[in-house]
Amino acid sequence: MKTRLLGIVGISTLFVISTSVVLWSEYGMVCNNAVVAHLQEYSNLFDENTTKETS
Repeated sequence: MKTRLLGIVGISTLFVISTSVVLWSEYGMVCNNAVVAHLQEYSNLFDENTTKETS
């Protein structure tokens, strides 16, 4: 019984870790080219007179 439970937990852990690694590489980069292009078109973030300070 304990061996079966340990096997299920081990397989589940491997599945979660491998899925997390794949998803992180796919969606981990938040600021990609599409986001930068959108910001350049619809925001003043890249204007010369905009300060880059945040509060």
